[in-house]
Amino acid sequence: MGWFSRKGSQAAAVSVAVREGERDGKPLYELTIDGALCEGCGDCARVCRFEIIMMVKERARVTGDMTLCNGCEVCVAVCERGGITLEEC
Repeated sequence: MGWFSRKGSQAAAVSVAVREGERDGKPLYELTIDGALCEGCGDCARVCRFEIIMMVKERARVTGDMTLCNGCEVCVAVCERGGITLEEC
């Protein structure tokens, strides 16, 4: 199991365990964006290095491959409205 720490300019450092070899083509995490809380600022889409979150009609949407998500939670941290949740599957 590898450990790493990611620091974001707007987010606190987040430590995440990356479980390599356990994906088997299935996502390790479930990302949910509450459309009622999304103001369309795009911060979450900008910080997602795997391009899982994209802006569609001025709202954040999960459009990418969730098997790429490593659970860093930077998208969760930058959402000032608390509209993003990330849970382990």
